[in-house]
Amino acid sequence: MIKIKEGDVFEGQIEFYTNGSASLKVQEEEIFIFKKNTANSLHLDTVKVEIFQANNKLEGRVTKGICWSSSNI
Repeated sequence: MIKIKEGDVFEGQIEFYTNGSASLKVQEEEIFIFKKNTANSLHLDTVKVEIFQANNKLEGRVTKGICWSSSNI
């Protein structure tokens, strides 16, 4: 089990929900990404996500798109 803390950066596939927010799975942990923090990424793109503190909870913010999903082209 990985310990996620503020300032950590993870890379993985972003998965969107129907409401526009998204998540990134890191081992067994799921990082929530609020809609305004998804940048220009699309469902299943590979992105880098930085962890930050918001309202006493840890959330993610897309900082860089690494690879775009071929299903989005």
